Amino acid sequence: MPHLSFGWHVAWTSAVLVALLSTLLRALPWPRARWLGSGIREIAVMLWLYGAWCFVGAWSLQDEAGALRRGQAIWDGERTIHVLSEATLQRPLLAHPWLVHLADAYYVYGHFNVLIAALAWTWLRHRDSYARLRRVIILFSLSATVVQVVPVAPPRLLPGHLVVDTATRYGESVYGPGGIGAPSQLAAMPSVHVGWSLLVAVTVVRLSRSRWRWLALLHPLLMSVVVVVTGNHYWADGAVSLVLLGLASLVLLVPKARPARRSARPVRVPAPRPAPDQDVPALES
Repeated sequence: MPHLSFGWHVAWTSAVLVALLSTLLRALPWPRARWLGSGIREIAVMLWLYGAWCFVGAWSLQDEAGALRRGQAIWDGERTIHVLSEATLQRPLLAHPWLVHLADAYYVYGHFNVLIAALAWTWLRHRDSYARLRRVIILFSLSATVVQVVPVAPPRLLPGHLVVDTATRYGESVYGPGGIGAPSQLAAMPSVHVGWSLLVAVTVVRLSRSRWRWLALLHPLLMSVVVVVTGNHYWADGAVSLVLLGLASLVLLVPKARPARRSARPVRVPAPRPAPDQDVPALES
């Protein structure tokens, strides 16, 4: 599986170059060029968001001890309220390597790829709904990135090997050979995987007219389980991401305040009246 070696500086530089290309294409007189430029502009937005996420992930590596401490606190808090242990859910999976491979693959390829496909489908087939979808993605992703400024270690990195790092065990980790050292390793809270998967499912259900559209809801359900059984997230990470996604959606539903406009009423001009001493001509029958 690919390793995450695409740093924030490369992402932001690419975003600038892609944005310049988009501006050039949209300035051309040909409709196809302008259409292509509009699509490329969306790539620049996603690259900018990815760069922000990588920047925060690199920053979080400076507080490894704090990240492990907070991860352990989340683990202990979940056990206090008797939430099903991530290790308990993972244990049956470990007896079936083929299920572990499927879970690792779904964690990697069901994240960015599915979101990009949903964005492309909405942009091409439901253009009137694309702007709102993009705003929700930006607002949710930025709010999740702000939370990730405070680093939190995932279950697979907690001391005592409470949860197995399945991707590292089978050489399928996107973070390299294992251990702490790659950006986003200590950005477990919240789970962007869960938030994006739910947003994709809601988008498909809302916009599609197919009778099979409800199957899209399986995507966030599967992703919520996969991020836990692979050791990448706590249950709490998914719960917080759903709260952030809900808040982002509600913010965009609030109507913008507009200045009140005075309604222009037609001015009635009174009809001229004859003078009192002026004879009024009689109507001819």
